[in-house]
Amino acid sequence: MSLRKRGDFMNIDIVIGLFALLISCLSLFISLYYNKKDHERRRKQATIEYFEEMTSKLYDSQAKFNNKFNQLDVDISELDTNIELLKNATEILAAFERLSVGVNTKIFDLDILDRMAGSYLMVMYTRFAPYIAKVRTDASRVNSYQEFENVVDCIKKKRRILNERGNI
Repeated sequence: MSLRKRGDFMNIDIVIGLFALLISCLSLFISLYYNKKDHERRRKQATIEYFEEMTSKLYDSQAKFNNKFNQLDVDISELDTNIELLKNATEILAAFERLSVGVNTKIFDLDILDRMAGSYLMVMYTRFAPYIAKVRTDASRVNSYQEFENVVDCIKKKRRILNERGNI
């Protein structure tokens, strides 16, 4: 075999090797892309499922509040005197806090939660704000329900930005 023919085979081997490397890299990027998309879809699905489960468990507690306060802010004096309402308030706020921890740590999706229940979360935070403020007066509980407050603030900020886009 002449030197020239051997060089042609080496060039073909290099071209084939580079082509195989290119295909492998392309496959890797496609795999990573679809893995990321699947993760995002599962995160959104988990947000919906968790919220549905949480609200169905809280239905009775929230019904008691709705009957007692008629959609108004929570009266702190009522909670001080009614142990059952205080228990319900704590249960409701703890559930919203757990949901918010999931959102703030990127386990759950903020955009989906906002689209699904953003207004509801803002109303619930406003409703419980007097009670939350009272709880935070205790030096050992100054950060109580902070995660819930952060999620509500993010939703408000996001909605404010969207509303400002429409104004010229």
